[in-house]
Amino acid sequence: MNTAAPPAAPDRIGLGTWLLAAISGSVAVLGLAGVWAGVSLHFRGPSLWMLLVVTLDAALLLRLAGLPSGRTRLALVAVVSLLTVLAAALLISASQIGMQMGMSAQQALPALSPGLVLLYLRAQLGWLDALWLLPAIWLGWRFGH
Repeated sequence: MNTAAPPAAPDRIGLGTWLLAAISGSVAVLGLAGVWAGVSLHFRGPSLWMLLVVTLDAALLLRLAGLPSGRTRLALVAVVSLLTVLAAALLISASQIGMQMGMSAQQALPALSPGLVLLYLRAQLGWLDALWLLPAIWLGWRFGH
């Protein structure tokens, strides 16, 4: 007679955990995009080293939200990091372009088009800036997995 216990079913992620992860991710996106824009204003450049802070923050917040390690958390770290980068790019462009035109970021934001944001970013970023992606990917994998 076989008395071995059946294999345990994988734990399902509860609704409360998903809700906490969504709130944590939203706070990470909005908060760090604003911080990144402020840092870029202070240093008068895109400050791509903030990508490391963004990735580490997303990974740790989702870990603290209770998401189990694995592909789901790793994918969510990538999504939160990408959304933060997009929001920060918009805020940085609005603040830098607005400052040159004598406007605040709040005044410049509605006047920006996606083409103008891309034009600003192409002028500010070089191929060496892409090297910040390597440690950010490693941090995301290390702490998000």
